[in-house]
Amino acid sequence: MRKFKDRNGREWSIDLTIGTVARVRKESGKRFDLLDPSSVVDGEKLSTVLDEDLAAVYEVLWHIVEPQAVAAGVTAEQFGEAMAADCIIAAQAALFAEWLDFFRAVQRPDLATALDMLVTARMRLVKAVAAKMATIDVEATKTAMQAKIDRTVGQSFGGLQGRLDAILAE
Repeated sequence: MRKFKDRNGREWSIDLTIGTVARVRKESGKRFDLLDPSSVVDGEKLSTVLDEDLAAVYEVLWHIVEPQAVAAGVTAEQFGEAMAADCIIAAQAALFAEWLDFFRAVQRPDLATALDMLVTARMRLVKAVAAKMATIDVEATKTAMQAKIDRTVGQSFGGLQGRLDAILAE
């Protein structure tokens, strides 16, 4: 069982049991079949959707925690409002970790390995992007951009006052 917190400090549990997986599938109108990470959602594999689409992650999380939320008097809207950016990322990581454990427990190492590879690739991608971003001189780029804007505006409107004066002088 994995846990995550929302921005109000409420702790939520992700416990993927066969009952939870069935409930998510039923409540989502069979959109999210957690038993089949390669099922298609909006033209993409479910595992890819849950890796890239934070709104879909929210939907799945809501279906998972809904019984807890109802017991705590928290609506879907309140839950969504409490899922700040850092919270949804932490919850997404917890969801994938729990999903991996679920497949290991039901003796599906093939699905666990596929999800593990996706998680590993995601972590490596995030690190690679951060390393690349660290090499960019943002201030120099902003300065060059402003100089280019100034030159372009100057060329476009530099003689405007003279042209307007000439029109008015006629």
